[in-house]
Amino acid sequence: MPKMPVQLLSRDEIAQGTLRYRFTKPAELTFKAGQYVSLGIPDPPYRDKKGPRRPLTLASAPNDDVLEFAWRTSDSAFKSILAAAPLGSTYEVVGPIGTFALHDDPTVPAVLVAGGIGITPFRSMLRDVAARGLTHPITLLYWNRNPEQAAYLDELAELDARLPNLKLMLTMTQPETSARGWDGLTERINLDLLRECVGDLQAPMYYVAGPHRIIVAVTEALTVAGVDLARLKKDEFTGY
Repeated sequence: MPKMPVQLLSRDEIAQGTLRYRFTKPAELTFKAGQYVSLGIPDPPYRDKKGPRRPLTLASAPNDDVLEFAWRTSDSAFKSILAAAPLGSTYEVVGPIGTFALHDDPTVPAVLVAGGIGITPFRSMLRDVAARGLTHPITLLYWNRNPEQAAYLDELAELDARLPNLKLMLTMTQPETSARGWDGLTERINLDLLRECVGDLQAPMYYVAGPHRIIVAVTEALTVAGVDLARLKKDEFTGY
């Protein structure tokens, strides 16, 4: 795949410990909502053992004018370089990559399960659903420790209000750490919570994105429920 140059347009904090980055979008880059690209830093001033390139899920929709990513802050070389980079700095992307994309049949419900920053592919999908007027029945179950750490929370609430076939379910497992307060769901991802949010577990296609423990929790719950795991797509976020 060819390397395509992009320029850093903006950087801001969208949740506690989470930064959003926007880059110019190459005219030749087309992708499906839910896919990712590889973002590289040419001639990095320093590097760690993982090198100057990372796979990053696109948070922007295919029809958006910019490429958007969001990630949790850390002291990795890759993140530290981008956190300090001047706006206008040039990088390179390769892609798109992956098959983590919404199924075509609008009569089959979709259940999206996001843990933390695993919300990024689903933000892309839901923006695409809104832009194209898709009619898939969609349940989004979004897990965080508290509302302050939940990226895109306000935008998701707006999409929930706009999309008649979207059901947004939020669970905050450490509400006592929130200064805003929380009186909604507090359960960790498990079979009982999936049944409460989804109802008939056999009908949907499932998509889960986030850290390893979320992938395991959803896989185990669906296995116990007797769901065919061919109906499950996974996007594991390993950290970088």
